[in-house]
Amino acid sequence: MSIEINNCSDVKGLCGISIGSLNVRSLFKNFDECKVIIKECDLDIVLLQETFLNEYVGDHWIEIDGYELTRLDRVRGVFKKGGGGIGAYTKKKHNINQIHDCSDFTPHIETSWMV
Repeated sequence: MSIEINNCSDVKGLCGISIGSLNVRSLFKNFDECKVIIKECDLDIVLLQETFLNEYVGDHWIEIDGYELTRLDRVRGVFKKGGGGIGAYTKKKHNINQIHDCSDFTPHIETSWMV
């Protein structure tokens, strides 16, 4: 993963909240670069796809100061392929919570609902 940050000053929306989406293709492997993007752009919410995380990767390995991590690792056996997984980093000041009950509606799609 190669990054180039030219100008992050335009990422704040009209409501003052910035949201980014990263297809990280292994958060553990690309964590340092993801952290740079999140911090340099001062993103409030970062949606992550293809995290490739599992139960052996503890949250302490992928912590970012000032952010809360919500993650949904791909469960082996449910999906035939490896990889997958989704997550989100949210600034702690926003007090966003994950709703676990909504994922039952889409058992074959990796979904995470937050309020």
